[in-house]
Amino acid sequence: MPKESNKTSLSKSDLLLFNQALKGVTPLRENLSKKITTRLPEISQPTAKPSKEEITDELDFQLFRQAMEGTTEPLQHDKVVHPVSKTKPLKKPSSSQQASAPDILSDQAEMEAIQPTDVLSYADLGIQKRTFRKLRRGQLITIDTLDLHGLNLVQSKKLLLDFLQQALQVEGSCVLVIHGKGNRSGNKEPVLKRYTNHWLKQHPRVLAFHSAQLKDGGTGAVYLLLRTSQLPQ
Repeated sequence: MPKESNKTSLSKSDLLLFNQALKGVTPLRENLSKKITTRLPEISQPTAKPSKEEITDELDFQLFRQAMEGTTEPLQHDKVVHPVSKTKPLKKPSSSQQASAPDILSDQAEMEAIQPTDVLSYADLGIQKRTFRKLRRGQLITIDTLDLHGLNLVQSKKLLLDFLQQALQVEGSCVLVIHGKGNRSGNKEPVLKRYTNHWLKQHPRVLAFHSAQLKDGGTGAVYLLLRTSQLPQ
């Protein structure tokens, strides 16, 4: 009696359907023999965060471009010249624009005799010896000068009064008055020098005076040391 076989025989129709189902399928061994390569997706590197300076520069550049929109003509030079305004120098008011000082000096009192080469010297009470010594030596800075050369007594007195009234109001300020030596008077005493000596001793602004050093006129001029108080105009 023949043994039964475990194989199941397929009909021709079933075998045809099975072949059609496996059509295009690669055997397992062939798939294993092929190298499997997997391409990983590219990962982009993180972008560095811009610094505050870069952000500020970029913002300034954008604002600059907005401000320059519509500008087509380039600058012809890169220097800006600022015009300098000319200021007129201050001018001192003329003597005609200023009120004349009142005549407070007497011509009637007895005057001492003065010679052309005599040294004139006067110091009010309370003047410091050190200050008066500097005045005699010409060590104080003179802030103004009055020249009475060639004037008569009336003109000299008026100019001297105005000069002392308008002089800088600083305690201890020093000025120079040139009265001359009277060399043209011949054998007569120098009239203007004698009157100047007499007037200066009466004026309330005069603290002290002394004949000048040779470089400033010698015995033909005097240094004056003034007070701050000014006469009412």
